[in-house]
Amino acid sequence: MSNPIEPSQRFRTELDGGELVESAGGTVVLTMPPARAHDLAHAVDGTGWTALLRTLDRLAAVLGDPAALACSARLAGSVAASRRLAAAELLDGLSAMQRVAVIDAAASWLGEDAGELAYALLSAVCPPDATARAFLTLLG
Repeated sequence: MSNPIEPSQRFRTELDGGELVESAGGTVVLTMPPARAHDLAHAVDGTGWTALLRTLDRLAAVLGDPAALACSARLAGSVAASRRLAAAELLDGLSAMQRVAVIDAAASWLGEDAGELAYALLSAVCPPDATARAFLTLLG
């Protein structure tokens, strides 16, 4: 039996959960909503795909999925001073004192299992790209 999909052909299909699966030059691209990425990360946890799962879950958190934000906060635990300083360096347009205040408050929310509040605080004072970078830096 021959392969019905030739290697040079493109493949694209949409699934019921909002996912899009397609091929692009020898690479498989899976597009999904943040909540679905979080669910997938937990569904296949412990299967040896730790780095991919952690990345999916953190990406879902960065995109604002509430469940992923809560998980990220739980996993972050106490935020080390080195991560706080690195995150503070990412905040433009704020004084040094404002940077420390924002980052320490966000780190405190992470320590209280309230990642969604930490993300909301960062997004209130940062442009979207800096919000994501600062949040990921705090998570380590």
